[in-house]
Amino acid sequence: MEKTLLDAIEKGVSPTMMDENNIPLFIRAAELDSVDALEGFRQLGAAPNKIRDQGRGYYAIHAAVYASAIRAIRYLTALDGCDMEVVDTLGYTALAVAVEECKEEVVELLLKTGVSTETKNMDAAKQPLWIAVSKGETALTRALIQAGADPDIVDKNGQSALLMATRKRLHAICKLLVEAGANTNLAEDKVEGAFPLLEACFMGSVALTRLFVDEKADVNMKDKRGISPVAAAAFSKVTAVAEMVLKAGADANSTDKDGISALMVATQQDCAGIVRALIQAGAQLGKRTRDGDTAFGIAIKKGCKHALFELRGTIVPPRIPRIVRTEVTPHIEPSLPLPPVHPALLDLLLLREEEDATSAAELGIDLTGEDRTEMDVDDDSDDDDEEEEGKGEGEEGE
Repeated sequence: MEKTLLDAIEKGVSPTMMDENNIPLFIRAAELDSVDALEGFRQLGAAPNKIRDQGRGYYAIHAAVYASAIRAIRYLTALDGCDMEVVDTLGYTALAVAVEECKEEVVELLLKTGVSTETKNMDAAKQPLWIAVSKGETALTRALIQAGADPDIVDKNGQSALLMATRKRLHAICKLLVEAGANTNLAEDKVEGAFPLLEACFMGSVALTRLFVDEKADVNMKDKRGISPVAAAAFSKVTAVAEMVLKAGADANSTDKDGISALMVATQQDCAGIVRALIQAGAQLGKRTRDGDTAFGIAIKKGCKHALFELRGTIVPPRIPRIVRTEVTPHIEPSLPLPPVHPALLDLLLLREEEDATSAAELGIDLTGEDRTEMDVDDDSDDDDEEEEGKGEGEEGE
């Protein structure tokens, strides 16, 4: 094919002439990595930035990149009339195409020639660094950053490259961006206001949380819903993440726009470890939501037995009336109002002071804290009480 091109040059054929596939001969020469053909057509008046493949929408430099035609790329980048920032019909520069195609050798070659790492007035999704991060290409990200790419590039929604990498759990790339000076507090302002540390906490990522905390990310920053990193950590149920942000100075009493605190979130998630960590960090148990709920009330209504043990072991709530079983149904003495009780917690509240406490371990409850009060729990319904007592007497008799 190269010989055909050279023959055409000898005959003075126009470089814009189409071959049998409707591809301009000059662009075909670039794809074939034929420097001789490129030079021949240039002497015939070929202008690299004016000859475009109408079918595929790109120029000779794009064609050379797609074909990894190293010699052709070197030749074209050395030409004075070859604009390396020219974009194809989709808006991609040659460098962006090389990154999209994950051609490390081509990317390095283009960067050595001094091509710009950014395209002015172009959407972030078509910028080389953004493409590299979105594809999880650590080596390409490093090369682009070293060449001067802006680590704080953002898309139309305000999502930064660092936030995108965080959401994809790309720790190595996040570290590269942070080391390059990326703003760890840059929020996605046009949506819900998410930011890297918040996302790391929501995902329960210890490594990413540590990275951002070490870089002095704002541990008390909130998104547009009022959610803080410590509340996000409570949602993730990863105690190590919650402890990390609390140690870094996170406010244990921060609440969202509905008045929901991190302690309430941890309680609803029934995560005893985070409940304990928040209490130790000074979380106020008397805080109420807009609906008047407290952490203790949530634990009772939702049946969060692990969280309830932590809460009961730390505070003395308004005394729960002694509940006495009868042959038919429990009744309360004295009669005082109680919040709606989840069925899973009914037996936890039916305490028999005259009997020995049943070990919480028998209930399958993980108690890792100190000074916990073990409770006597009746697992059977009222209708089965007499039958169970009869069995117990029989066993004693034996």
